[in-house]
Amino acid sequence: MSEEILFNFIENAINVGVDKLQNKQSFKPYALTLNSEQNVLEFTKEDSEDDVLYENIVLALKDEVTCREIEIIAVVALVDVPEHYKSEHDRAIRVHIEQKSLKDEKIGGRFIYAPYKLYKIENRHEVELFEPFSVGFIAEIFN
Repeated sequence: MSEEILFNFIENAINVGVDKLQNKQSFKPYALTLNSEQNVLEFTKEDSEDDVLYENIVLALKDEVTCREIEIIAVVALVDVPEHYKSEHDRAIRVHIEQKSLKDEKIGGRFIYAPYKLYKIENRHEVELFEPFSVGFIAEIFN
């Protein structure tokens, strides 16, 4: 997959998160997958308790990537920005991104943090995004 496709996929994952923050009262972790034909599917696990939902999605995706032609995954959650990365923003939309083609690399996955601020303007919510940053790690889902 080209870098342009990857960047568009990540941008889409963040934009879905922004839309959920602006239009819904509760935000639950979710995943997006991209196959070799560039079809995007949203993946959720509604039957899980909120505190284990993220982990249940990751576990389910480990099974999905072995039996489907998934090339890229993104697991999206709202998180506190880790203390050692803190700037003036405490909360972020975090995208756990992995590519099948990088599964054997030293850095096969990334957490991309998109810090945000949520404002209530009249009867709607607005999200302001700030400069994102990323942290690399060994692939977890594709291994």
